[in-house]
Amino acid sequence: MTPGDVIATVTYVCLVSSCASVSLRIVVRHKWLDHGLKLDDWLMIVALTVYLMFCAVIIAFTVVENRNPILKESSADLLLLLLAIGEALFMVTSIAFKTSLMIFFRQFLLERRQRYLVASITLFYCAISVLGIFLALVPCRTLSHLARKRVEGKCIPINIWNGLLYTHGAVSALSDWLFALLPILVLWKSSMPAKTKLGVTLLMVFAVCGSLCAVLRTIYTGSLHFDARYYDVNHKPSYQHVTALVINMAVLEMGIGITAASVACLMPLFRRCAGWFQRHPMTGEDICGDSLADDMP
Repeated sequence: MTPGDVIATVTYVCLVSSCASVSLRIVVRHKWLDHGLKLDDWLMIVALTVYLMFCAVIIAFTVVENRNPILKESSADLLLLLLAIGEALFMVTSIAFKTSLMIFFRQFLLERRQRYLVASITLFYCAISVLGIFLALVPCRTLSHLARKRVEGKCIPINIWNGLLYTHGAVSALSDWLFALLPILVLWKSSMPAKTKLGVTLLMVFAVCGSLCAVLRTIYTGSLHFDARYYDVNHKPSYQHVTALVINMAVLEMGIGITAASVACLMPLFRRCAGWFQRHPMTGEDICGDSLADDMP
């Protein structure tokens, strides 16, 4: 498989999982809970919508890669343009996703200073993301002839862009775990049964699994730099191979994050399924399907 094929496969898998999980989240919140959809649900829908656009750009990137195995200036211009648009869409997705995650975890915090802390970190993260959107769309003043401008050093210094991406990835990973750990500390001090505490803790940790990909994306973010070496067909690794890991990590970071955060909201569905299996052991009929509808008031 070519690097483009690998990226496309990862993207399609993340698309299916994120769409399915958010759809289930909407059904559970809208149909089975009295309060219906809340602000964090709407923000997750926004995050998914922009993520779909981001994935469409990534798929277009893989098509261009596969059709142009030998990199020329024209194809490099198009690849860099798609990367710039993709980076901007990634930042927009991350803003909606992180804000949704903050609202979800903030409801478990009782102390005002803890609530201010997670809100402040989210605001700082969003500010970095907004700056990233601006720098992604105007890296060389205009989005034309990007390859030539990068080779000639007419774009923003690579150290500035990499520094922003390193900061963005680090804050993303740290904020995810802070969002999860603070409610967990509150939870374990409560009078809940130990079994319930463990189950909720696992759900909260699962909700921030995307941060692992954020760490890897941060480590290898410098590989997105483009220079004249990649025009040489004998240069190894090629630009396609070099960028594949970072792109895959970006796709996985948001895809896993959206999926995991939405699955963490499906406790009512899990309880109904568990109750159905207890009442109908080993039957295998209408698994969590029509019987769930029958159980609904």
